[in-house]
Amino acid sequence: MDANARAAGGRPPPAPDDPLSQFFSSSRQPFTLLYYVRRLVTHTRCSRSAYVAAFVYLDRLAAAAPSLAVRTMNVHRLVLTALVVAVKVLDDDVYSAAYYCRVGGIPSVGEYVALEATLLRLLDFRVAVGVDVYRAMTRLTGCRGHGLGAKSNPAGT
Repeated sequence: MDANARAAGGRPPPAPDDPLSQFFSSSRQPFTLLYYVRRLVTHTRCSRSAYVAAFVYLDRLAAAAPSLAVRTMNVHRLVLTALVVAVKVLDDDVYSAAYYCRVGGIPSVGEYVALEATLLRLLDFRVAVGVDVYRAMTRLTGCRGHGLGAKSNPAGT
């Protein structure tokens, strides 16, 4: 069993006709996840709050859709989609879907919109993050000022 299968609890990726398969890339990305996250944080200009909320969404998603366990072939699309949803919910500066596609490497706006819609449905549109959950995720991620090149939220949240 390879590392991706172990990370997914031995579950295979969704079948091609499964709507969840849209989160899986057809090829491995040629850059590290850290590079990708830094790129997203820099170009989305997301707040620390949005960054933390994205991790909350990914945690909720893991519980709602175990077949979407994070792996090499889906992590980039999952992170992009969760981060942009968090930016839209929490931040004042929101860019167009076309911009997020360019920054995140998604080929078309339609494809990105479908990712976002699926993520929101899987989360049952639960995008509010309570104070206790936020603080716990901040501790878990070590995201006190996330140090990835993004602006911090002046309110300190």
